Amino acid sequence: MSSRLFQNVRERRGLVYSIYSMLNLYRDAGSLVVYAGTAHDKASEVVDLVLKELEILRTNLVAAQELKRAKEYVKGSVMLSLESSSSRMTHLAQQLIYYGHFYRLEEILDSVERVTARDIRNLANRIFDDSTLALTALSSRNGRDLNTVAIHV
Repeated sequence: MSSRLFQNVRERRGLVYSIYSMLNLYRDAGSLVVYAGTAHDKASEVVDLVLKELEILRTNLVAAQELKRAKEYVKGSVMLSLESSSSRMTHLAQQLIYYGHFYRLEEILDSVERVTARDIRNLANRIFDDSTLALTALSSRNGRDLNTVAIHV
């Protein structure tokens, strides 16, 4: 609820029912997905606002306070995810499959702490390149209302 997308698109503008991002990681690939549930007549505006948020990450450094909050969130999520046996098992299996060894919790938390605003901007420039963006839109009206929803590059 404190994310940029949630605050800027849902809370300030009231354009979506729900909006969030999620990360899907694999050994050799992955995806960062932004989901937004909105009315059909607001879809184009929502897409434009999401693209603007991505562009802000590409051009501006994240403010120190926002970076601190994000790090605390990530570290807290990692620690909470290790509390159940099944989550811990999944976490260890992913490390072995992806990296070939296990990282201690302290190593993970230290790695998160070392992330800088410049690192985030550099990564945003790599992964939010126009050539890698894709849009999937679902509608209950056979797509008639989605003609105006497009990524303008």
